[in-house]
Parts: sequence; C-alpha cells; structure tokens
Amino acid sequence: MHFLKSTFLLLLCLAGTGGAAQRVFRGRVVDGNDGQPLELATVMVSGSPLRVSSDATGHFEFAYAPELAQVTVSFVGYGPVQATLQAGSAALIRLLPQEVRLQELTLATSAVAPFRQLARVDLAVRPVVNTQELLRTAPGLFIAQHAGGGKAEQIFLRGFDCDHGTDVAVNVDGMPVNMVSHAHGQGYADAHFVIPETVSTLDFAAGPYNAAQGNFATAGSVDLSTYNRLPKSRMQLEAGRFGTARALLLADLMLARRSAGSAYVAGEYFYADGPTQASQDFRRLNLFVKYHAPLGLRDELTASASTFGSSWNASGQIPQRAVDAGLSRFGAIDPSEGGRTARQNLNLLWLHKAGGDRYSEHRVYYTRYHFNLYSNFTFFLNDPVHGDGINQREYRDLLGLHSRFTRKRAWGGGALRSTWGGGLRYDAVPETRLIHQQQRTLLEDLQRGAIREADLFAYSTQQWRSGRWLLEGGLRYDALFSRYGNALTDDVVRRQGGQLQPKLSVQYEWSNSLQLVAKGGKGFHSNDARVFGGFTGRQVLPAAWGADLGLQWK
Repeated sequence: MHFLKSTFLLLLCLAGTGGAAQRVFRGRVVDGNDGQPLELATVMVSGSPLRVSSDATGHFEFAYAPELAQVTVSFVGYGPVQATLQAGSAALIRLLPQEVRLQELTLATSAVAPFRQLARVDLAVRPVVNTQELLRTAPGLFIAQHAGGGKAEQIFLRGFDCDHGTDVAVNVDGMPVNMVSHAHGQGYADAHFVIPETVSTLDFAAGPYNAAQGNFATAGSVDLSTYNRLPKSRMQLEAGRFGTARALLLADLMLARRSAGSAYVAGEYFYADGPTQASQDFRRLNLFVKYHAPLGLRDELTASASTFGSSWNASGQIPQRAVDAGLSRFGAIDPSEGGRTARQNLNLLWLHKAGGDRYSEHRVYYTRYHFNLYSNFTFFLNDPVHGDGINQREYRDLLGLHSRFTRKRAWGGGALRSTWGGGLRYDAVPETRLIHQQQRTLLEDLQRGAIREADLFAYSTQQWRSGRWLLEGGLRYDALFSRYGNALTDDVVRRQGGQLQPKLSVQYEWSNSLQLVAKGGKGFHSNDARVFGGFTGRQVLPAAWGADLGLQWK
C-alpha cells in the first residue's frame, strides 16, 4: 500500500504543470527515400549526455540551454546524419538506408527501448524458419517444442516456466496473441500466423513494469511489429532434410506510387515430415496483406488482414523404460497425437497527429480462431482398455479496442512524456470441449461449455528525463468479467474482479557504458474462467509483484 501511495503521488507530481522556462528543440526523422517516419531514431546532443528518441510519428523534442544544438541522428540500418538545430524551430532530418555493419554499432546506456533497436540487427542478420524462433532473441527467453511443429512452444523466461504464455504477454502489431481460458492452457500464445520476413522490429520488456501491458505480462512481454513498407519484393524456395520444404512470396503492390502510401502481400507455405519414424506431415499456410497511407497531413491509416492454417501429427513423449526395452527414441507409443489450428485477423490503426508534441493512436482488431488438439500424456494409466487420450478443442471470436494519447513537453528542467490509454478485450467462445478419445475417435465429453470474458482497462504513464536521470511512473487498472456455462451440468458461473497495478522505474546513467536501474511494479494473469468455482476477489486475478535492482553495462 505504501508503494501504491508513493507511485500515485509521483504521478500527480509528474503530471503537474509549471517549471522553469526552457529552450525547446524539435524535429522529425524520416526515411530519405519515401518520407516515412522512423520511430526510435536516436538523437545525441554533442558535448552533452542528452539523448532522446523519435516517437511513432518520427518527432523528437528536448530541452537544452544553448540557443543552438549540434546533434547526431542515427538509426539501425540507416546512415547517421549530423545537423545543427535552432531553438524554437522544427527540423526535418532525412536518413538514407545503408547496410547493417556490426562493427559500426554503438550501444548507449541512455537509449530508449534499447532492445528493440538491437533486435533490428538480429532480424537483419539471423535466419529464422518461423516467428516463434524470433522470441529467442529476447534476453533470457528460451522456447521448446514437444508436440509437433503446429503447437505453440513452451516458453521459459528469466527462470519462469511460462508454459505456453501464461506469464509472458505476446503481441503482434498491438494485437494480443495470448488466449484467455484457452482449451489447452491459460494464456496460450501461438504466433505461427506471422510470417517472420514481415517482422520489422521486436521489443522486449522484463517484469510487470510497463503500464501499457496487462494480462499475462508478469515475467515479461514481447511485442512484434510488421513492416508498413517492404524493403524489397522477393520469391524464395527452400528445401532441407526430413522432407522439409518452404515457399515464400513478398510482393510490393505500390512500388510505382510510393507517395500515395504502401501496400504489400506476403505468403508462406511450409511442409515437413520431421525426424520421427511416424511422419509428422506438418503443413502450414500463411497469407498476409497490409496497407498504410496518409490521410491528409495529420492522419495515417494502417490496415492489415491475415489468414493462417496448420495441421500436424506428433509422436509425443515416450518413457525411458520403453527406449530401454527397444523402442526407438524417434518412435511413438501413440502416433495419433497432433491436431489442426487456424486463425484469421483484421487489424486497423488510425494515427492522428495533433502537433509535433501530441498524437493519438486508435486500434480495433478482430480474430476468428479454431483449435483442435489430440494428446495422450499418460497412455494407459487411467483407462487400460481405451487409453488416456484426450481431445481439446474450441473456436472463438476475439474483439479488441485500444486508444492511446501521448503528449510531450518540457518540464522541470527536462522532458516529460505523458501517456494515457484505455480499451477493451472481449472473448466469445461458443464451445470449448475436453473429450476422452482413442486414436482420434471421440468417446465421451469430460468437459463442455461456453465462455464469455471481457477485460476493461485504463492506464497512465509519466516519463521524465533530465540529464542522466530517467524516471517513469505508471498506474493501470484492469476489470475482468467472465461467464462460463457448463453444458454437462447446466450450471452457470459468473465472476468478476479488478486489479490496480502501480509501476515505478528509476534509471541513472553513471557513464556512457554503465547505468544504474531500479524497478518495481505489480502485474497479474487471470485464471481460467472454467475453474473459478468458488474463487472471489483476488483469486480471479492473482497478482504478481516484481522488482529489479542492478547495473547495465554495455
């Protein structure tokens, strides 16, 4: 409670107005070829430890005592530019693309979102087969696949077993990947619907310290963003061992009319037999289209649509005693495991620039999702006749809204960035089932019902930077409402709960290579609506407190 009160007071202080008059420098960083804004370009002031980054619209702003400021502007994949800025006027800085060269990269402790900038290098030089492998670029994150290539991987993050996503929030273009009250596991995060070559940036945050992240962001969060404009069109064919084959197509649809916006289509087909004795027969098809265009001088529209389908067989786990008795380690006791899954997405983003220091983002998304998984974890332990095979299946509709308002201004001898956001996520699962099955023949329902679940949220973040100090306070509130109708007993379980989550982060740049960091905050992950039973209050949304104290040396 003391931490909560302290954070709330900090937010009130940071949100205040006043402070000494400052010379304010403003500018905008864009791609020199097409004029598209570059987010997170680094602006370094010569002779000063001051460093700032451009926002989603390419704008940057900082307070500085002299009337002129010599700056160096850089961005991964672009050549740096030196410029002289004058207080009170807005500068337009154009960067030209160039090849990424590792020996020319400089790591600065004061960089904003440093991992996202480093990830751009990884994406440029590291080959990947699927988007789940991109998660490995996050520090301290490991993945493991145990039931065929079509199932979401197990995620391990900073010592936490996050199962398939229970304690790590995964988002793609602002759209959540995690599924609440999923048939297989809470927070199930299957990102195979993303074509890896369309991903432009990957951002990672450790712990529950980001107010913009809500459900499941306890151990951390991963955000993937796709290109608004393709770097280039290409067609690619791949083949490998175990019957592996992959076809990729990336096509720029507006190459000759770049000033009017951008549009591209991407397609991927993947097939693999796998190394096991029973063919995995893994098939995955992805189609993705994205459109981005300015709407006048102050507005931008981004729209994307995708469809994904996958099917596979899995040999599953086998006991060591079976291998000792002669079963091949690539064999199977129940080769009928596997499944099918599909996902279709629509995603719309409207960006409005009220001025160089204010902008807003409004996103609406819709997902149609199918899941059908056959598993057998204990073979014949409980049913010696038919075996212990189970089938987990569901289909759902997911609708979400998210609005965010950002304002930047000089305050208290530094730069203050204020963000307010809020939104809604609604999941409708008309049917979710757990079925006893044998060799994919359904025997009887063990669990069957329908789920309705809504999450209303609001948050605020105040970030203040001055000299070597960076302070950030955040406050978030989530209210969850759920309903589970049990089709086997005709019972209906309704639950609701809320979580107030304070966040606080303090960073001090000791030198260009050493930074002191202290973070604390509260997060949560919701419980499955089917197992609420007698749960009330805090049990509906169990909280997770986190704290980080340490040094960052680069």
